[in-house]
Amino acid sequence: MKRLLALLFALVLLLGLAAPASAAKAKAVVLRLQVAEGSVYVRDAAGVPVTYTKDMRLYSGYSVSTDDKSSAYILLDEDKAVKLDRNTTVAIKKSGKKLQVKLKAGQLFFNVTAPLNSGEALEIRTSSMIVGVRGSSGIVSLREVIFITGHGVVTCGGRQYAIAGGEAFRPRSGVHPAGVPALPALCLKEIRDDARLQSRIREEGVYDPELLIAAIPAAELREEEEWDEAEAAMIPLPAADSVEPAFPQGSAEPASYTITWKDDEGNVIDTTSVAAGETPSHEAPVKEATDKASYAFVGWDRQPAPATEDTTYTAVFEATYDFTAIIPPGTANMPYQIYYNTSGNTPITTAKEGEEFTFYLTSPNSDVMAYSIRLNGELLGEESVYFSKESDALVCTFTVPKDPTIEIVPG
Repeated sequence: MKRLLALLFALVLLLGLAAPASAAKAKAVVLRLQVAEGSVYVRDAAGVPVTYTKDMRLYSGYSVSTDDKSSAYILLDEDKAVKLDRNTTVAIKKSGKKLQVKLKAGQLFFNVTAPLNSGEALEIRTSSMIVGVRGSSGIVSLREVIFITGHGVVTCGGRQYAIAGGEAFRPRSGVHPAGVPALPALCLKEIRDDARLQSRIREEGVYDPELLIAAIPAAELREEEEWDEAEAAMIPLPAADSVEPAFPQGSAEPASYTITWKDDEGNVIDTTSVAAGETPSHEAPVKEATDKASYAFVGWDRQPAPATEDTTYTAVFEATYDFTAIIPPGTANMPYQIYYNTSGNTPITTAKEGEEFTFYLTSPNSDVMAYSIRLNGELLGEESVYFSKESDALVCTFTVPKDPTIEIVPG
């Protein structure tokens, strides 16, 4: 018996020692910044510069920038990494297991070696695209997305496009094959330096890793020539496979426009920049519910169109009103009862603007009472209704206006 108790005690002790290790694995992912070469520039959510330290931690709202001689890694964990190319700026937004990397300038390489777990999400955003990444690798610039391995989804202009290894996406041309000459040097160098990534490429069979590595010198030469041309013309550096600028050198028109996104009360949600001729997009904003209504985003006040000037879009929300909170209940001094129209045996207590809604006002006893009902200050139905017995009822049917208010007044 003593021996059995001793064994049980040892088992409990071992489980207790193991618990902290298990708990540690459950912690939220920590973002770390590593400089690959040169200098990087970090700002916090308030835009205040933060001094870089080795393996420094990044928080939601931080931004990271590289210059023309630097590059850097943002590490999510051992299975997920993003590398910033030279002259690249990103902003980080993190909520629990959901991470958003907003590309504001330049290009980046992403490499997720293991499929994301349930509840995890990694999005890379530009001014016109949203790239959903799950167990894949590839490169994102302001004008193009290329997947090397795995698959994902690109959202652009309100539509979703499936994309797999060996494919590219552009807002103007959609999904198309991505040949080796289209791949930038950043991507090819990451493949050269990552044996595990080379193995995944071989397994999928779309590219030959050896051919990709051999293409590095040509890609570097091409990009250096494009860089020199861009500097000479004083225009933004184009994507790696060279896209003609939206406007020729010397044109008075800008190569990009500012897009302002507002909520339905006129407050600015966000401002983004989009290349001329490209269609802007933005994640759906959220309007907080009140005690009387909930709101669903239904779109913008107009369909986003290819940018030709600075433009403002205003969010449109559909309200669902809860009349249990809008219709005042009866009191001792105002003895009435409210009943709602039903669907089967279920009372219908909510309605949207423009829908028809019905409720019933009844007397709880045989006392003679009179009431008038006003909807947004206007008389609803008869001037007043008298109740002389319990079976009397006033049927109130009306079209729901915006922000309805109901008053029930005695007399």
